Amino acid sequence: MRLTEKRLARIPHQPGVYTFTRRGVAVYVGKAADLRGRLAAYMPGKDWKTEMLREATGLTIEPTDSELEALLLEANRIKALQPKYNISSKSGTSFLSIVITDEEFPQVLATRTWNPSGTYFGPFTSAHAVRETLRALRKIFPFRCTAQAISPERRGGVPSPPRGAHGRAPLRSCLYFHLGQCAGTCAGLVTAAQYRRRVITPLVRLLKGETTSARRLLDADHRALLDAVLAHTRVLSVTEKYAADLVELQRVLHLPTVPHRIEGYDISNIHGIEAVGSMVVAIDGEPTPSEYRKFKVKGWEGRSNDVGMLKEVLTRRLAHTSSSRARVHPFASSQAKRSAVERSPGDWIGDFSTTSRRGRNSGRNDEEGKEQWPSPDLVLIDGGKPQLNAVLRVMRRAGIPIANDPDHSQHSHGIRNIRIALLALAKREEEIYLPGQRNPLRLPRNSPALHLLQRVRDEAHRFAIGYHRFRRAKRLFR
Repeated sequence: MRLTEKRLARIPHQPGVYTFTRRGVAVYVGKAADLRGRLAAYMPGKDWKTEMLREATGLTIEPTDSELEALLLEANRIKALQPKYNISSKSGTSFLSIVITDEEFPQVLATRTWNPSGTYFGPFTSAHAVRETLRALRKIFPFRCTAQAISPERRGGVPSPPRGAHGRAPLRSCLYFHLGQCAGTCAGLVTAAQYRRRVITPLVRLLKGETTSARRLLDADHRALLDAVLAHTRVLSVTEKYAADLVELQRVLHLPTVPHRIEGYDISNIHGIEAVGSMVVAIDGEPTPSEYRKFKVKGWEGRSNDVGMLKEVLTRRLAHTSSSRARVHPFASSQAKRSAVERSPGDWIGDFSTTSRRGRNSGRNDEEGKEQWPSPDLVLIDGGKPQLNAVLRVMRRAGIPIANDPDHSQHSHGIRNIRIALLALAKREEEIYLPGQRNPLRLPRNSPALHLLQRVRDEAHRFAIGYHRFRRAKRLFR
């Protein structure tokens, strides 16, 4: 099909989902923050002339109110239509969102599906963060217990009559009501208007980021409690910020899962003098400095061999690889933890330390006493094909299956309960080198996935340069 300027002019500048079809059958579904801007890239004369475009004969668009809703709608369309060219999105991976249902007494739920009748916040890459946040917010905004249906006799907003009055038993309240975490919708203690005013309205404002407005609607005790859990919503806002980038990265790299933990590596030296390596970590797209590591690389003075140094760094790093794939606890190093300690509210906020992978001492020790670091989902190397091939050999020798290597079954014995994806990102043309592929992948300069990779690559470079300069300065004063 051909997109004309006239047809493009009718497409709105707003988020949404677009579907290319051939004879009524979907061949590709995509999401865009700006529908017209994204589809302009498919105009004749652009670089994006693919087999999909030659095959497609039709195009439909579905505008949404936000890019986040577009992401949810896109995932639902892909699962329902199974388009031919959405290969990497058929894995069924999806993120949780918070939805406030459109009912007389709205429910507040965590969901992986999209329904136009609800109000959505998300998606969020950390399901644990969503559930912990809802658990904490329930103690401030006592929203309806989802297990209790609101029957007609519960809508009056008056206390239940005592047993025997009017010849019937009183309405039973739920467990959350007795814990102070339900407004009493289950027992008919509040009207729909009261419930919306006291619970839903301030909760919506908080989730929209209108913290000051939400606090005004609370009493002093609940305002203090809100301050204790605000870090939860800050964590969610961060994961919301990077969710679309991670989904896009999974799609363009054809990864089996969303890469929650990305590790970036770089080497810095001057002819082998004070050679160092860096490892930086991004968890759910967010830099996590407490997980960064520095490596002294010795024995290379007078030789400038970045590839050899990189092999040494990765060999040493993989010696610390844990077979565990347990998710990072998103609140372990946040302000909320300090607030919880100050207020002593283990019963208010929850346990922030049980499964933490953040912090210097978060790793376990193996039988040799060596600290075990969490295994990455994606390893990013600052470099080109030589660097990629060197790391590929290191990982194969370590027996680690490479998630995006077509030949991994021939080279890896699967001795570890992990699979790690691998790529190299070259600076000059921002080319992405992948295992088993002769030619590099080039993403559009405005690609969110490329921007995420660039941030990790540049952070690894910055961290390596900083450590190298520190070592050189120290050498001068010996």
